[in-house]
Amino acid sequence: MSLQAELSSIENTLPSDLAASIGTMVNRIVNANSGAGTRAQKVGDDAPSFILSDARGNATALRALLMQGPVVLVFYRGRWCPYCSAELAAYQLALPDIKACKTSLVAISPEAPDGSLTEDEIDALSLEILSDPGNQTARTFGLVYRLDDESRPLYERNGLDLGKINDDES
Repeated sequence: MSLQAELSSIENTLPSDLAASIGTMVNRIVNANSGAGTRAQKVGDDAPSFILSDARGNATALRALLMQGPVVLVFYRGRWCPYCSAELAAYQLALPDIKACKTSLVAISPEAPDGSLTEDEIDALSLEILSDPGNQTARTFGLVYRLDDESRPLYERNGLDLGKINDDES
């Protein structure tokens, strides 16, 4: 199934109020008048340096990765987000081609590592997953947006306490 078909399938299974809220938020983010996304890094910009931890607590520095070759950075909201999970699955399928270009793939989320992955599950990951507490790194890339006041209660009613998931109320 294509990524677009997978995303459409996800959208059709969401509660209508949550799907509408997500649609409103996405439209707000991509709307040029909102200013959201206008601070994002552009093609050719130098990437801000960072050091983030993986699921084991090991530090990963962008500078060290770049010494090995090009890096594809993917910022995502968290494993709770079905859209993000579908996107990561598509990247996983593309990973052999990415690696064939001697390129690293790194996924970054504000989610706090919760210890839910076993050592075997961590070892089985084909791409590096890093935690960005408080979205500090995403912020330096100009990718942070504020969850609107209508969306937060909808997320919570659907079992998503982002403050708890991210170990951060921002």
